[in-house]
Amino acid sequence: MAEKDSLAAKLDEDLNNYVDKMLEKNKNYKYAHPLSEDNWEEELENIPLFMTKCPEEVDPEKAPGVAAMQAMKFEEDDPDARALSYKDDGNEEFKKENYKKAIKVYTEGIKVNCSDTVVMSTLFANRANAHYKIGNYRTSLNDATEAKNIQPGYIKAIFRGGCACIELERYNDAINWCKEGLAHDPDQKCFQDLLKKATLKLKQYERDKRKKEAEENKMRKANDRLIEAIMSRGVSLRSIPGQVNNEEDREDNSEVDKLTALGLNNQHIPGKGQVTLDDDGVLHWPVLFVYPEYGQTDFIEAFNENLRFSDNLQVMFSSQDVPWDVDRKYRPSQLEIYFEDVEKNALVFVTQSTCLANVLSNPRYVVYGGTPSFIILVKDTPFQEQFKTKYNLDR
Repeated sequence: MAEKDSLAAKLDEDLNNYVDKMLEKNKNYKYAHPLSEDNWEEELENIPLFMTKCPEEVDPEKAPGVAAMQAMKFEEDDPDARALSYKDDGNEEFKKENYKKAIKVYTEGIKVNCSDTVVMSTLFANRANAHYKIGNYRTSLNDATEAKNIQPGYIKAIFRGGCACIELERYNDAINWCKEGLAHDPDQKCFQDLLKKATLKLKQYERDKRKKEAEENKMRKANDRLIEAIMSRGVSLRSIPGQVNNEEDREDNSEVDKLTALGLNNQHIPGKGQVTLDDDGVLHWPVLFVYPEYGQTDFIEAFNENLRFSDNLQVMFSSQDVPWDVDRKYRPSQLEIYFEDVEKNALVFVTQSTCLANVLSNPRYVVYGGTPSFIILVKDTPFQEQFKTKYNLDR
């Protein structure tokens, strides 16, 4: 016993002497990046022995030791073992809800292309689940399909495929995936529940589709009646120049062009600010009155085609003063109405007693963009005379 104690004392003495010599030898050595009070905890986290948690991302430049240890894990010569390690690491990331990182890890495992079909199909199925979690349903379906192809009858892969199909609104496909799963395991409750969900979704989808088709058909018929009523009155329609891809500004002939010129299409329900046809077969037009002297406008949402211009002017200018009419000039009896003949650069006079329908059926009048417009001037004023010089006057 005394001999052992003597040997131990001798070893301790030798070790102390060695340490003292090393300290003496290196007493003048200065570390390039010594630890400081500010960074010692951060630096120790880069040393594997002192780490308190596993880093999410490892920078080989900043932590070469950690990067080297991580790389050692996947340096197995056996591809099956490497793929399995990737699968396990991917599962850990998935549990922590790091789905994007899990996808990267599973992808590395798939790249190994090991011969173990169970591992490969699991990698694809797990990656399908990770893609599903972040909303990549199409990619999830592709991975589930690949997993099932590698391992036919793989329940997890079949379930993932069914779930992805539901999110993609491919309900018939989802039902087929569920039936395939139940063929392998009739008692699987997850497939029974998913099949009920897919069947219900399919019924709702078909019901909504029928409802939408009925509404579109009703809308088409209403638009057809509207176009027929407008054409029977001889109204000329054109799209607003620059808003359609025509080689030249031409009168629209096709039904689609007419709807476009009216600001309508087959998917839009006529309503506010658009021409409508009531149950009595009367057209109601959105009409714009322009007052160039003051740069003002009035928008009449539904101008009954059978009403006279004077009817609207009396309502607009008789009951109260208009804020911008500072000189109180705009009185119905003092107003004149014109429309532009764009092709002839002419102003065409319209009598107040005329109905809207009569003006719109004038061969020289063109409705642009579905909204008839008219210029309102105060007669016998300097502005009227000056404004009319820009046009060829035509009464």
